[in-house]
Amino acid sequence: MRARRRTILIFFDPGGDKPVERLTVSRYGLGGLFAPAWEPEKQPDQWRRLGEIISERNPKTIAINSSPLTAFADGLTLSQYQGLMGALSPSCRRG
Repeated sequence: MRARRRTILIFFDPGGDKPVERLTVSRYGLGGLFAPAWEPEKQPDQWRRLGEIISERNPKTIAINSSPLTAFADGLTLSQYQGLMGALSPSCRRG
């Protein structure tokens, strides 16, 4: 038993006149604003699910929200950064 402490929010802009897709890589949605995009029974690894979502959408760029001024926008630890980079396909990574 453990609490789920990682919240991964995804904004995907499909372009054109389509609305921005808002997902959370979690079992449950978030406040009616983000649709859930992870079923641990199908894919137990949250980082792998993130990688699948990115591969499925094949974005041209990936942005990471960060801030030197507020911890609420800058919670990416080294181990989380490593998890993110490990979830990305080699073609999505930059040196």
